[in-house]
Amino acid sequence: MIAPSVQAMEELSWRIKLLLDREIRTLAHTKYPETTWLEQIPGVGPITALYFVLKIGDPARFERVRDVGAFIGLCPRRDQSGENDPQLRISKRGDAYLRRLLVSSAQYILGPFAPPSALRQYGLALAAGGHRPSQKARRGGRGPQTGRAALNSVEKQEFLSSLPPAARKNEDP
Repeated sequence: MIAPSVQAMEELSWRIKLLLDREIRTLAHTKYPETTWLEQIPGVGPITALYFVLKIGDPARFERVRDVGAFIGLCPRRDQSGENDPQLRISKRGDAYLRRLLVSSAQYILGPFAPPSALRQYGLALAAGGHRPSQKARRGGRGPQTGRAALNSVEKQEFLSSLPPAARKNEDP
């Protein structure tokens, strides 16, 4: 007696989800064509792309790409004292839902089921090295980049060159 009701609820839920997914995808592609660029990244779906585009609004209001990360709350918290300037965890200020969507996409991209891509290689190399090359240079001033830092720099340049011109216009030096 309950089984048919449960089955009907599951089918109804599936139809609602299918309809909403279709409407979100249609809205994203018709009103906000920028979402199609973001959806080309494996792991970024229509909801993540649409929410990111709507939250950022006009990208020209940010001077550098790095400012977008700070706006979202993905910049390290600081605790400066004298010469000490340790990098702490991310500040978690900004929109928590957008951060959750982006972290979920990043976990898929870096996880075992994602297809190989330049972004995945760059992220895995960054995770293996633990530090960005610019941070190493700031800490030690060890001269020209060698080893892992040079490899990360080359991989980053390859990844950035694979992006569409619109996404590259505000990249950091």
